[in-house]
Formats: sequence, C-alpha cells, structure tokens
Amino acid sequence: MEKYVVGFDIDGVITDETLPDGRSIWHREIDRYFGGVNLLRHSFFFTEAYGLTELQVDQFMEERAEMVFRQVSPREGVQEVLGRLLNLGFEIHLVTARHCQYRQVTTEWLQEHRVPYSQLWMTEEKDELCAELGVRFFVDDLWENCQALLQRDIEVAMMTVPHNQGLDVPVPRVSTWNEVWDWCVKVYSLADSEATA
Repeated sequence: MEKYVVGFDIDGVITDETLPDGRSIWHREIDRYFGGVNLLRHSFFFTEAYGLTELQVDQFMEERAEMVFRQVSPREGVQEVLGRLLNLGFEIHLVTARHCQYRQVTTEWLQEHRVPYSQLWMTEEKDELCAELGVRFFVDDLWENCQALLQRDIEVAMMTVPHNQGLDVPVPRVSTWNEVWDWCVKVYSLADSEATA
C-alpha cells in the first residue's frame, strides 16, 4: 500500500488570522503595540507591510507573538479534513517557520483546538525537511516557500491570504479546507470510497 505523506504550514493555513471586523490579528496587535501604525501594503514581512525596522519587529515578536499564537483561531474545516486524512492512514506533517521557543504554545494551541496531525516541525528549511519526509503535497501561504518546494518536485497549493492575493503564481490556489481536501484527493488519487469516507 502506498504511503501517503502530506504537509501543511500553520500560520495562515491552519490558522485564520482574520478577525470578525475584517482586520488581521497581527495588524490589531501591531497597531496596539506601536500606536497608530498604518498598513503600507500587504506583505508577509512586517518591515515591508508597516515600514518597521528589523529591531522593532524583533521587539514586537518577543513581547506579543506568543499571545497572538494563543488567541488566533483555526480555519473552518481544518479539524475535519485533517481527521479524515489521518483516518485514511496519511502522515500529516505540520511544518512551520515559527521559532523553536514557540513549540510549547503551538503544541498547546493544536491540542486546545483538537487539530489532528502526526508530527510538528519548526524550521525555515521546509523544502529540505519535506523532501526527507517524503511529502508529496504541501500547502503554504508564502510564495517563496512554494517555489522552494517545487524545486524539490513536491506539489504545492497556495492558501490565498491578503499578503499573496496580488501575486500571479503558476500553482493552484486554495481558500478553504474543502478545497485542500479536493487537492489531496486529486494528488493522492484517492478512490471514490476513500474520498467519501
């Protein structure tokens, strides 16, 4: 039987960073921390998005990141889709670029929100790790990560979030976990009986 190995980023993929008022949870906290900071442009990098210095970003992350990681919500449908994949025998690797100091808060958040997975990894070298693990399909929200994974012949889908909406990319986009499920069915050629299980 073929071994199914799949990988997912956490921030922006597992998590839903959009608040009920439409703002990003990160924008809310940056605004509170610095007082009246304007969003200059949608970007994954706070230096570009808000015109902050690296030092300011480091200080903000040191003081507020853990709180954001605790408060952010999971995306709708993530638990159900990951549960179905586990039930089908998938290995589910969550691969995040979060710093290792956030392992405990990340693990606690995953437990609290009952997010099923096989293993949690913290590294910026996602492509290298995924190649070693035998991941065939990965979902990320950062185009640079998607490019690196493609170089390793790993199929990718990009989760659409504000910071990547304007990018014209040659990979499929997903915006819901139902769409993630559909791509898993396609990439792993799941039989009808498995796909509807």
